[in-house]
Amino acid sequence: MKFAHSIKQKTRVALLLFSIMVCIILVRILEDKNVKELGKSFTSLYNDRLIPATDLFFIAEKLYAKRYALEMHVNVSTADKNKLKYTLANYDKSIDSLLGKYEKTYLVSNEKDYLADLKNKLAST
Repeated sequence: MKFAHSIKQKTRVALLLFSIMVCIILVRILEDKNVKELGKSFTSLYNDRLIPATDLFFIAEKLYAKRYALEMHVNVSTADKNKLKYTLANYDKSIDSLLGKYEKTYLVSNEKDYLADLKNKLAST
C-alpha cells in the first residue's frame, strides 16, 4: 500500500513539474513572438517615420538652396542664366526624387493631404 501511495505522489509531482515545464515553454514561445513583432515595429518606425523626417529636412534644405540661388541671380547680375537653369533643374530633380521616396512610405490621411498640398505648391512655382 505504501508503494502505491508513493507512486501516486511521484506521479502527481511529475505531472506538476511537467505542467510547469509546458507553461514555461509556452511563455517562451509567446515572448519570442512578441520580440519579433517588437522588432518589426521598430523597423517600421525607423523606415516610415525617421527616414522620411530626414527626407523632409533635405527637401526643405534643397528649397532654401534653390531660393538662395535665385536671390543671388537677382542680386548679382553677372550670373549666367544657363548655369542658373542647370542648378535649379538639379534642385528640382533631387526634390522630386526625395518626394517620390517619401511617397513610398506609410502615410496617414493627414500626411497624404499635406503631401498633395506640398506637391501642388511645388508644381505651381
